Amino acid sequence: MHIEFSKKRAALTVPPIFFLLTFIYYNRALFLVDGVYSRNLACTALGLVLLAGCLLIPKITLHPKVDIVLSVLLFFATPLLCFWMVETLNGSVLTQFSPLAFIANYFIYLLILCTVYLFTNRAKISAVITLSISFFIGLVFYLVYIFRGTPLLPADLFAIRTAANVMGSYRLELTGTILLTSVVLVAAISLWNSCRMVCKNRWKKWIQKGIVALFTLTAFFGVYKTNALANVGLDVVDFWVQEITYKQQGVMLGFVLNAQYLDADKPDGYTPQKVNDLLITSDETQLFSEVQRPNIIAIMNESFSDLSARGDLEVEPAYTPFISSLYENTVRGNLYMSVFGGRTSNSEWEFLSGGTVAYLPAGSIVYQQYIHGNTGSLVRTLGDLGYKKTAMHPFSHTSWNRYRVYPWMGFDDTKFIDTYDFQLDVVRDLPSDRCTYSEIIRQYEEKDADTPLFVFDVTMQNHGGYTNESYEPTVRIQNMQGSYPDAEQYLSLIRESDLAFQELVTYFSQQEEPTIILMFGDHQPSLSTDFYRELDGKESSEKTIEERQLEYVTPFIIWANYDIESREVDKISANYLSTLLLETAGLPLPPYNQYLKQVYAQYPVINALGVIDSQGNYYQRGEEPDDELLHGYEMLQYNSVFDSKNRIPGLYSAKSQ
Repeated sequence: MHIEFSKKRAALTVPPIFFLLTFIYYNRALFLVDGVYSRNLACTALGLVLLAGCLLIPKITLHPKVDIVLSVLLFFATPLLCFWMVETLNGSVLTQFSPLAFIANYFIYLLILCTVYLFTNRAKISAVITLSISFFIGLVFYLVYIFRGTPLLPADLFAIRTAANVMGSYRLELTGTILLTSVVLVAAISLWNSCRMVCKNRWKKWIQKGIVALFTLTAFFGVYKTNALANVGLDVVDFWVQEITYKQQGVMLGFVLNAQYLDADKPDGYTPQKVNDLLITSDETQLFSEVQRPNIIAIMNESFSDLSARGDLEVEPAYTPFISSLYENTVRGNLYMSVFGGRTSNSEWEFLSGGTVAYLPAGSIVYQQYIHGNTGSLVRTLGDLGYKKTAMHPFSHTSWNRYRVYPWMGFDDTKFIDTYDFQLDVVRDLPSDRCTYSEIIRQYEEKDADTPLFVFDVTMQNHGGYTNESYEPTVRIQNMQGSYPDAEQYLSLIRESDLAFQELVTYFSQQEEPTIILMFGDHQPSLSTDFYRELDGKESSEKTIEERQLEYVTPFIIWANYDIESREVDKISANYLSTLLLETAGLPLPPYNQYLKQVYAQYPVINALGVIDSQGNYYQRGEEPDDELLHGYEMLQYNSVFDSKNRIPGLYSAKSQ
């Protein structure tokens, strides 16, 4: 071994090493574990920085045989280090995994390394690229969970543009774990830098490449494309609590297992004729000559929820005093959603289409995966009844592919912040509820008096994250031991939503044209884990299905400026909400919604977590009752979403006669 020192290498290496050592020493808050300073974690980071310096400052030349042995050892150690980095970033330790899960994850990273090697034909370059990719993957998984409260799933890859649009709302905080894994990455690259192995024999090089290619193809087609994982018990995916899947199987194995569910399977026994028979046996579409067609305003309010539904929450002042006081000409209740903290577009798809993501692959994003042309929806039903149909969202038109999907659903007009001149009023640098309501009023005042209006408004004001230091909270939590500024900021925003909704209702209460307003929350917010732990009294992974469903409840309210029957709905899921809206408005139900009405009578809640029946029994996903009514619903949805060639005509049609 030969060690050579260079002033130039030292000049380039010593300053950043010294900076890192100083940074680690003086930023002890980065190494708090459950509020206590972890000396071991800090010393490990310091030691790794010193190791990286020792490897980078001198130029180390090893004996050729030693170099070969070290390179081979490092090559096969690299996947293990990748595995460690990703799991450490996401709060897991390698010893918690079963031997089979450990081996499966190791081979996934080895497969990535071998794939890169096939393109570079350089072990050192391949290792550096794979280590960097793994660090990036681990960081992305960590950030998604922190920002959204649920793990990254394969379908989220279809929403990269949407994620980029909203990243500015969140704040990334450097943690000791991120710093530690970053230092490990630098140290590993430094160690590889000391290896000089280069295979000069062309035939040996091709033999090496052939062996790697054979392994890569065998691993992919012999494991991923077969039932090999299932045969050894590694195919378990917890659709109810995806966090458990990732904790038990590992991040990469959990992700790969979920990827196998991206394709929607045809329901057992499905034929277009069977779907048609379901509709023939239901009540005929209502015939009518004259019907009151009220203006309909549907507001899907971003992250709007009542967190007191989950646990005891005392605040001052109340955050929804107006909405809580509305009972006359009002239908209100608990709406069970399929998403938490994100995937907003799935909530609006369930409402507009009457479909449920329960019958789609886990983690699906319908707007970006399954809608590629004209599709049935509430919008088309109202179009048949002569409504002018407008969709608005005061944010980027590219988010969730809305600018394509809305016209395919039947909207006549779409308004986005980057394609339409909203009269903006901002809260936390985001468009307020009030500014979208002003646009709704403008649309109403400018419409033809003989044409009823349908507006679907997706708000933006309450979007996460809730750490904007320039926003002063107006609601304070009174009964919790911890300090939760993010929760107080969120609750203050809900209070602003309540005030804006009061102004909208007040305006239409003074109008003569019959108008009905629906508002509902798309999902609960992603707040700090500590806040939810104290509110719920336990970890999410410890909850029963009944308790877990409470994480997916948001309020809905339907108010009219004319006489309607007031009532409270204890349980209803988002897929039935359009049916309830049509009935409340006194409008006819198309065949699709007529079938949904039958299903609702027996199963008032169907969402991504499972089913709740009319007797109050809870079933988690995969354990639903074997009922022809549910099976018929699944076939009906498959025909509407996937079987475009054999789609039953008139599923959403309710033309006046």
